[in-house]
Amino acid sequence: MEVLTMYDREEYEWYKTHGICVRCRKAKARSGRTTCAACAAQNTERTMRYFNELTAEKRKEYSQRATEKQRERRDARYAAGLCVICGKRPPRDNRRTCALCSSKRTGAQQKQAEK
Repeated sequence: MEVLTMYDREEYEWYKTHGICVRCRKAKARSGRTTCAACAAQNTERTMRYFNELTAEKRKEYSQRATEKQRERRDARYAAGLCVICGKRPPRDNRRTCALCSSKRTGAQQKQAEK
């Protein structure tokens, strides 16, 4: 079984490096992504259908797990000296986010305030 898993990983990486959708393995992947637009839409639909079928209690558990995972990711990035949002660039002086993420966030907040 381990050999099959290793083969699948190698195959995934091959499709990914060649810019082919790793899901359908036919269409060109979207820029900076691993899936094509059709597969991404199917995945979104499937996720929404799953989430909508959950009971209120299960939704709360799901949300709490997601929040905890996000907190862990943020803390790990901060400890590594990276921007807590993108995890790619170092943060600005005495801040937790890089200049790019900060400007994006500011722009989004201003846009939201206009509504």
